[in-house]
Amino acid sequence: RREISVRRKLREMKVAFSLEDAYTKTEILEAYINQINFDGVYGVQSAAQHYFDKDASQLTLRKRRCWRPSRGRPPATRPFATRIARCPGATSCST
Repeated sequence: RREISVRRKLREMKVAFSLEDAYTKTEILEAYINQINFDGVYGVQSAAQHYFDKDASQLTLRKRRCWRPSRGRPPATRPFATRIARCPGATSCST
């Protein structure tokens, strides 16, 4: 089992190096944050529009602290939307 894990990690390293050769770190980060799942709303900008009806750059630090993306598949209980509902200025918690 360890051997499989080592092989997988080596493949992941190869992909990471290929990405770093093709894109800047800023481009890689931008691609990543545009794919984060916020209870069915994907990407930081889309989530800011959906939950706060604002551009992501206009969110206060207090509102940004409410954000924690869902990991893995979205849970049935939608904890992200529940956290956002308690945040100041949230306009929507339904998808």
